[in-house]
Amino acid sequence: MSYRTDNPSYVDQQVRSDGMFHYAKNFVINGGVFNIVRGNNMVYYNFLNQDSEKPEEWLVAPNCSINYASTASKRVEGTGQWILQDQAYLEWKKNTDILWIEGKAGSGKTFLITSIIKDLQESQDSSLVIYHYFDIRDNARAKTSYRGFLLFLLLQLGVYDHKITSVLQSLKESVHHGFTDSKLTNQEVVGMLIDIAKGFVQRATKIRIVIDALNECEDSSLVLDFIAEMASLSSVGIIISSCGQPQNCKYFTISLRKNHILNEDIATFVDGYIKKFFRSVYPTKYKDQIKQTLIEKADEGFQYIGCQLQLFQHCQNSRAVESALTQLPSDLKETYTRALEQYLRDDQAKEKQNLLLWLLYSYKPLHKSQAAIILSIDLDSLQANPYAEMLDALKTITNTILVIVDNNDMIQLAHASVREFLLESHSNVNVQALFSNTQLAHKIMGQMFSSSQKESEKPWITFHQYATQYWAEHSYYSEKDKMLLKNNIDLSQRFLSQNDKHFKTWQNEYNYVGKRAARGGKIFKNCSPLHVAAFFGLKQTMHVLLQEMKLADSETHSNILSDINMSGEILGTAAQAAASGGHQEILEQLLSAGADINAQGGYHGTALQVAAFCGHRNVIQLLLAKGAAISTQKGLHGTALHAAVSEGHKEIVQLLLESNANINSPGRHYGIALHAAVSEAHDNITELLLYHGADVTAQKRSHETALQVAVSKGHKNIVELLLKHGAVIDDHNGYYGTALYTAVTKGHKDIIQMLLDQGAKVNAQHKYHGTALHKAVSMGRKDIIRLLLKHGADVNVQGYHKTVLQEAITTGQKDIIEFLLAQGANVNF
Repeated sequence: MSYRTDNPSYVDQQVRSDGMFHYAKNFVINGGVFNIVRGNNMVYYNFLNQDSEKPEEWLVAPNCSINYASTASKRVEGTGQWILQDQAYLEWKKNTDILWIEGKAGSGKTFLITSIIKDLQESQDSSLVIYHYFDIRDNARAKTSYRGFLLFLLLQLGVYDHKITSVLQSLKESVHHGFTDSKLTNQEVVGMLIDIAKGFVQRATKIRIVIDALNECEDSSLVLDFIAEMASLSSVGIIISSCGQPQNCKYFTISLRKNHILNEDIATFVDGYIKKFFRSVYPTKYKDQIKQTLIEKADEGFQYIGCQLQLFQHCQNSRAVESALTQLPSDLKETYTRALEQYLRDDQAKEKQNLLLWLLYSYKPLHKSQAAIILSIDLDSLQANPYAEMLDALKTITNTILVIVDNNDMIQLAHASVREFLLESHSNVNVQALFSNTQLAHKIMGQMFSSSQKESEKPWITFHQYATQYWAEHSYYSEKDKMLLKNNIDLSQRFLSQNDKHFKTWQNEYNYVGKRAARGGKIFKNCSPLHVAAFFGLKQTMHVLLQEMKLADSETHSNILSDINMSGEILGTAAQAAASGGHQEILEQLLSAGADINAQGGYHGTALQVAAFCGHRNVIQLLLAKGAAISTQKGLHGTALHAAVSEGHKEIVQLLLESNANINSPGRHYGIALHAAVSEAHDNITELLLYHGADVTAQKRSHETALQVAVSKGHKNIVELLLKHGAVIDDHNGYYGTALYTAVTKGHKDIIQMLLDQGAKVNAQHKYHGTALHKAVSMGRKDIIRLLLKHGADVNVQGYHKTVLQEAITTGQKDIIEFLLAQGANVNF
């Protein structure tokens, strides 16, 4: 029986209880809700205080629990069990090392990984189990990226460690107030994961990380670096599946190539599939023939066998079965070649081709209802067919060897190998896809903005939303192909018309999410077509727009420079827009046309500052070579150096320093660049700045030194670094007074110990609140009180208003009072 609770305190109690997950049979994130299956009951825990907004949406994190559920539902009973008894797997479970499962595409690795996850979740050893499925079919690319991998692990750990909830809640509030773009940096996420893992290890909790299809990750080297760091912790075990394995692999390894046990598994799979899916009237002799024939082809792998079974399942008569038995494709590639020819053969070929194009090249996952909308539009006439009719047609277009509908009604290519086949074997599809998507975005945008279109027409509403967000991305890739270039430029030029109502409508509707525009949102408000072409890197379109402007300038004697240097509210000038994306060639076009290299505007100030913020070295070198002012004070950060430091771009910081940037110039928020590096915990940049002569004693506007900032943030390594470079340990300016008082206020016991060891004055007075001992007493921190007294703190010292004992009495802390008296506190002082 399932139940749902809306009682936050009950849910919180359940999530924090130690025993909750020990008997969990499954754990998934579904629509922002954590589903924890325990026995026959399910607890729903809504992440971030049961807010309706999904954390995976604003963090742009993938939901790989869908992959788990989908794979588990397809598994044939009895398959995948052999690996749970494999010697390498059993040894791995004992030693918590790294286990590598290797096999060719379609060999069943994902099914084995899913069996392993289930086995580990049902284990009685109190292990914490988290997982990730890399999946190249993900149109949003979140399941193929290192960042997506990190964020999904973080979301899963949010169930096991409630501290993550408050961290993400704080981040979310920053996102919604426009202070950040939901951009926990990869380094920050790694740091959080490592720290959390260490916490569990200290509590003697084993951590199991299971990763499927590493070969489908676009940043696999970064994942391997992360794995190595995690595996260095005791009690952390990691399993990876992939096509191929690292050279000189020293891990436990299970190979699925020429594996006789795997062949036995395939025999079980074939037998189970036939029993489950073949019609009861299907002749037994053919079932036996099919089974024997496919078992002989077991070396081709699960995906190949599954495709053939699907074909046999739908044979309508004995002649068709006999024909299929004698004409089996030789391998997976031939299987897909035949399937594609068959798929595009009937009267729905055009709709099917359009569906494949969307699955290959669109920027968003495709729901079944959206697919019906897509198929209802004739791309030639741009007329909409009945939606219900196309929804019904989806039954024959999907659930084939090439295209499937998953458990969440999302349409996707049936397997990663299908995508690889379509891209590699049918290069002409690539051209058609780029062209179709580009035309689609432009044409539908024009139709949607037409006053003749009714807003209630569902197909056009859906396309309007997609085209608004993604037409420029499609145009960018279309410009790279000579066959599409002229058509694309014509479409872009027609759309990017300053006086065109379609363009003006798009300006108000496009919503940018990302760091380049600082706070994102409606970034093209009050911008020109030049800004759009520059921002998205439309080089050829930019060339045409500039030529048009020059022609208009000569005919009307208008001022082309005023148009080129026009500043948008957020983006600034077109040159700044180009710099934000690292579009060097476009920036050169604009500068050649007379763009002011030092023009100020937008959130970032100048082109150099936005390039530094985004980390584009090539653009910075160009701007400096062309005479950009390096020390201009403007924008969110102050100077270009501050922007680079705050974002952690060490190479850019080095470049700017070598170009004579003023290292001690004050910024807007952090003071000098050193304060920014310390505040953001960039150890390596802090060291670089100190090496180049940053003033270690400089104060922020709030009068804090870099040392006080580092102590307040709890950055122990940086505190040590600053002290080595001459930081004044007892500087008493700033909100919290001395570094020691600050450390006590923040409760950083390890830093308190370091400061005392380095000679910090233990009895130094805060100008309003007394000594560090006063603060420790007011906080009730007996451990810190002991530490301070051990290093000579005066138990009878007079503070700003009272003694330490009086502080304890005022705050009503009986145990602290008794402790202080035992340490010699004078009751009559």
